[in-house]
Amino acid sequence: MSDIAHILADFEAERLKIKKKIKTPRLIGVILIVFATVLFFTDNLLAAVVFVIAGIIMFFIAEAPKRKFKKLFKEKVVSQLAKQIDSSIEYQPTGGWSYSFLYDIGLLNTQPNQGRSEDSFSGRMGATDIKFCELLAEKKTTHVDSNGKTRTTVEQLFKGLVLEADFHKSFKGETVILPDWAERSGWKWLAKKFQSKSRDGNRIVALENPEFEKLFAVYGSDQVEARYLLSPSMMQRMVDLYHKLSASASCKISIMFKSEKMYLAVDWKHNFFEYDFRKSVAEEVKETYEELKLCTGIVEDLNLNTRIWGKE
Repeated sequence: MSDIAHILADFEAERLKIKKKIKTPRLIGVILIVFATVLFFTDNLLAAVVFVIAGIIMFFIAEAPKRKFKKLFKEKVVSQLAKQIDSSIEYQPTGGWSYSFLYDIGLLNTQPNQGRSEDSFSGRMGATDIKFCELLAEKKTTHVDSNGKTRTTVEQLFKGLVLEADFHKSFKGETVILPDWAERSGWKWLAKKFQSKSRDGNRIVALENPEFEKLFAVYGSDQVEARYLLSPSMMQRMVDLYHKLSASASCKISIMFKSEKMYLAVDWKHNFFEYDFRKSVAEEVKETYEELKLCTGIVEDLNLNTRIWGKE
């Protein structure tokens, strides 16, 4: 990381400068909110609203330089960290797929109507072209209740990491690996009931790895190809990847082999590549680099560079 060492000191100096600069507007904001609370309990509602608005404005003023700093950190530092891992990797802070991407390819059953993606990386790791980003998919629903009031609810369908790896091989069928939530929850009879039925025309694929089957349920349109893809070593690698990713936070992993690509979706509440202003630049660089290694390391974790087939 020597290539970016010369700019880290400048970033840290700027961070400390901003921390000092925002203390005053934050303090003023707190005082204004306290006054608003006092006025509210003395029934001076109009003045209370004015003080609340003024307090919010002061907090907004305090946050503005932090937002600018975080944006610049992504543009100048995160992009260079990606290059340290592999020179082919390109980074776009606001890039990524549509919020409906997972639904479009078949890894979500419910169609989202709002969301966003960010922190898009693309490049080539060995023989494997990859792209990954953070993605949020939500379904917003508005309805009128029995009292005539309009209610709006937002259901979070997915929040986490999505990765695409190009195999340069056209698969004959479609193989989908989903979290086996019923089996892991102890409701084995329910798991068997669901698994006896098809999913989007795909049949359940029975495999001989007890640990794998406790974590995942596999569906495939081509049973022979599904078993070929999910060799004993591949199943064990997926189990190991699950334990690796879930070591620091609970996660759900879904994988799909379709067309020429493998898609991996990790539903994880952890927010990658976002600067925590309480941390020094050195601490944040170390954490961001580890997050990048975790993502790009999936290629090695699943041994994707070892080609067991040729292009057809």
